[in-house]
Amino acid sequence: MFKLANSFRGVGRIAAVLAVVATSFGPIGCSKPKPPPQPKSDPIPDPAPEPPPPPPSCEALDEVCEADENTLLPVPGTSLVFTPPAGWSFAKLEKVTLVQKEEGGAIIIIGSHPLEKNGFKRVQARSEYARGLLDEGELKTPQQLQLNRPQEQDEVGEVRLGKWIALDTARGDRKGELLSFAGPSEEQEVVGVAFAPDDDEEAIGAILDALKTLHTGAEEGDEGEDDEAQ
Repeated sequence: MFKLANSFRGVGRIAAVLAVVATSFGPIGCSKPKPPPQPKSDPIPDPAPEPPPPPPSCEALDEVCEADENTLLPVPGTSLVFTPPAGWSFAKLEKVTLVQKEEGGAIIIIGSHPLEKNGFKRVQARSEYARGLLDEGELKTPQQLQLNRPQEQDEVGEVRLGKWIALDTARGDRKGELLSFAGPSEEQEVVGVAFAPDDDEEAIGAILDALKTLHTGAEEGDEGEDDEAQ
């Protein structure tokens, strides 16, 4: 009996060991299969960069399109172009082109209207047109602007311009000289006004230099010639 009892005790120890082994490793022969490998996902591409903003249309002075020495601006209604003073801002409107040094400062406003054959009608038409340009630039003259016989006349660029000077012209709080100019170009008459404040000694020279660049622009489709500034 003692030997048998010892044998049972031995069996009991073996069973305990097997139980521990089974607990540690799970049921023998019933191990779970490894899960299949997950497919690798493709890397997420970086988002496409935002397209650059379109260039300004330069149809208003508050767009702050700044001229440089290569800028060419149109004289609406004609084939003429000119180079404005570098660093001045400009706006290309449907009927006029505006160029200003700063808000409330020196400004050039230029356009054209149909050329009247009759001398009296021509004076009346260009005077009325020039007064409309004054409104575009918020310019005030002490007397109604009337462009009769020019005070001086000379070749400016490719155009023979008559010129008129009016003192005590105001743009906002600043006063200065008003230069009005007009001259024929094909079937149109170029008409413009330019204001130079008394406290800006460089403005009148810059304005006159710009007018000297008036010339016929390239025909559409010509290569290597003048293009309208953007």
